[in-house]
Amino acid sequence: MPTVKMKVEIYFSKAQGTIIGNLRILGLIDMWVLLSTNYKGPDKILGVIEKVNGSGKLASQRVELPAELSAFIGRLIDTNFEAPTQEQLLNKLATVANKSISSLEVLFDHMEKDMQNVSKKYQHIQENSMKAIEQIYLKYLRDFANFLGVTLDIENTSSLLWERGFRKILETHATKEIISKEVQEALSNLLVTFLEEINKEGEATRA
Repeated sequence: MPTVKMKVEIYFSKAQGTIIGNLRILGLIDMWVLLSTNYKGPDKILGVIEKVNGSGKLASQRVELPAELSAFIGRLIDTNFEAPTQEQLLNKLATVANKSISSLEVLFDHMEKDMQNVSKKYQHIQENSMKAIEQIYLKYLRDFANFLGVTLDIENTSSLLWERGFRKILETHATKEIISKEVQEALSNLLVTFLEEINKEGEATRA
């Protein structure tokens, strides 16, 4: 089942004359916010969600309650809360942003350690070392894509890595040290190209 990145529930209460929202983000933020105290429309509920490994688009559903069910909407609303200040909300959002940055840093650190292990084991560019680097890149690209809510075709990505860089690196830099400047530059440029493409796909799905 897809996990939820962001979920918003907004309750419009005719009897209470209020609009109250519940905001949940990545399991880190879960707060009630008072949006209006002079609402005069019908009782209704609006729900909006964004899934982590879905299309990246928001899905929404609006439900307008018939008059005979209006009495029940009050039970759905948690009115026992203190509305957060703007500063509190920004601090919570900053927490989410920092967690996101930290998650990406962890992914990169793991990849860097794996690359160091490959360099120590094989030392030079050869078929076996390139296959090991391929597995590291595929894992990193997959995790990065998952973080952005993008589905990555591993088999196709593997073929593209070889077509667009790995084969040329193997032919051009055979027997050179993996830690050499030329090899590191070629590997980095290839990785950045794929990361940029995945990022663009993530932005497109969220647009």
